[in-house]
Amino acid sequence: MLKRNQDKHTNGTIAQNLPFPVDVFPPKTRRFIQETATSIGVENSLPASILLSVVSGLIGRSAQIKLKGGYREIASIWMVQVAPSGNAKTPVFNAVMKAVEPIQLEADEWYDEAMKKYRKDRLRYEKELRRWKKNSGDDDIEMPEEPDKPSRKRILLDDASIYSVIEAIAENPYGCMVCQDELADFFESLDNSENGKARCSRFLSMYSGRPSRYLRKGQELIASTPALAISGSIQPKILQGIVKSNPQLVYSGLMARFLFTMNPGKAIFWSKASVSKEVTDTFCNLARRIYDMRFFGIRPDRPFEIVLSSEAEEVWSQFFNQNAIMVGRTTDDMIRAGLAKLPTQVARITLTLHVLKYVESGSSYSDWPHEVDAQTMINAIRLIEWYENEFRKVVGLIQGRDIAIDEDMDRILKAIEKSEGDLTVRELQRKTGRRYSGPGGAEELERKLREMIKMNLLSVRTETASNGRAAEHFGFPDSDDADVMDENTGENDDSVNPASPEENTSPVDTMPENAGKNSVNVDLSTRRRPIVIENSPRREKDDEELIIDMFVVGLTEFELAGFLCFATGNPQPKGYYLPEWIHDLSLEKQSYLFKKVVLRWKEKREYCTQSTDSNSRGSTVPNTVPAP
Repeated sequence: MLKRNQDKHTNGTIAQNLPFPVDVFPPKTRRFIQETATSIGVENSLPASILLSVVSGLIGRSAQIKLKGGYREIASIWMVQVAPSGNAKTPVFNAVMKAVEPIQLEADEWYDEAMKKYRKDRLRYEKELRRWKKNSGDDDIEMPEEPDKPSRKRILLDDASIYSVIEAIAENPYGCMVCQDELADFFESLDNSENGKARCSRFLSMYSGRPSRYLRKGQELIASTPALAISGSIQPKILQGIVKSNPQLVYSGLMARFLFTMNPGKAIFWSKASVSKEVTDTFCNLARRIYDMRFFGIRPDRPFEIVLSSEAEEVWSQFFNQNAIMVGRTTDDMIRAGLAKLPTQVARITLTLHVLKYVESGSSYSDWPHEVDAQTMINAIRLIEWYENEFRKVVGLIQGRDIAIDEDMDRILKAIEKSEGDLTVRELQRKTGRRYSGPGGAEELERKLREMIKMNLLSVRTETASNGRAAEHFGFPDSDDADVMDENTGENDDSVNPASPEENTSPVDTMPENAGKNSVNVDLSTRRRPIVIENSPRREKDDEELIIDMFVVGLTEFELAGFLCFATGNPQPKGYYLPEWIHDLSLEKQSYLFKKVVLRWKEKREYCTQSTDSNSRGSTVPNTVPAP
């Protein structure tokens, strides 16, 4: 059962340092990633992220994934590593690029030889042309044919200027990739000037694969089938400064199209480990085979098309709908934009993993299956959930917030959760073990609690004991079981607006009835993780609770009233039928469902007794709704 973080408040930038799911890669690629990371002394996420973007650039326009009629995605992935100087960004970048550079060198050698031949043919053509003009009246002499000038085969670009990119794509319709160790110049070129806005708009078009034209000095360049992958790195402070000085990078949606890795600065120690020649050669051969796809009768305007199997389509639709709930509940513009692009990123990663999988198998291109299996789609979703967590860190960096929960915070959250109530500093000292038990422990713990309050992880209330002394009690802020009120306006801060049924048209209320039901039998126990978001307690949800949450979110006023009548033993309104799967729930889960429905009814209480519109099964809500 796929899980998505869809608690009530999804606007926080709080994120964890989650383990990177390197197991989603095929065996040979995974071994290259792990040996590269070990030899340099970095996390697996660094070489894996660069590798994903590079492989997508090698695929280019050779393949595409079809999600439904009229909706297709190419593989191009834009990747940025955000890490301070001295954090081994360059060695990681160079290790992955070694697999692609020989391909570019061969292309350069071919171009040099082709130009030598072209120059000779050109001299011969000009000589024969002069002869033909001199003897234009002689019918026996035919006009010579002008030789075609060879186009440079460019895969790697180290110049990210818009003119260089469009020129390269115009000459290479299968696509190319921008690979720069430092991407600061690229982001700075998309400044707030008119030219900068125009460049930004063109890159947005290229990301979507739309044709792009560029007129310069009377010469028009046309990139009819653009496919551009971008990979590189940038330092945190530089990224923060660029975005603050040029917010259009956020408002235009450009930043949301990038996948980020936030690599915290840490000491890198010497290691004798190195990447074996066998592993390096194997990955170089894989890169070569992926690049060679374009030479096997595949046209850039008619690429090799991969579709979803029925199981993969079910996983995809479930992820898409769950993500729609998150987008509908998010009010932070930058996070909302990033979440909205996750389905696109999942599709592109799925295509990349599919190609990697069958290139590793050694099968010929004609034997490749045209369907993506469910496990490949699930692997892509696991990766994108990791990148979503990293994106929240980047948002926190840009907005100047704390961006990660450390071990001490984690220990405090667990202690409060287990206690099922607010705790004082002294009680927390006892429940967090030896961490804050020594001299000065209480003061250190209190500083940590104040920090967590600023991050909206905790709230504090003061109580007066019987001896007249005031004591502070720390606990979770407004939880899922209470209406959250804005301190300044006093209005409900939920994404649901109880003003009127017509105004309440967020994506969560237009979910299909079967959203959240999954018949794909896939074990995802290895990817379960706690949920930590702003203004919400830290807890783990199981699969049945997720289905319940999605069911309750999509209930209409009529269905809410009908369910409450059923739960309280009152006659159910005509036309209301209880879903069969509810009968299979345990008593504990039925109680959880009833509590959620009651909270949902409270949100709609101002109009729950009114008639539903003409689209709600043609019946009206009863005049009397049982009190919860």
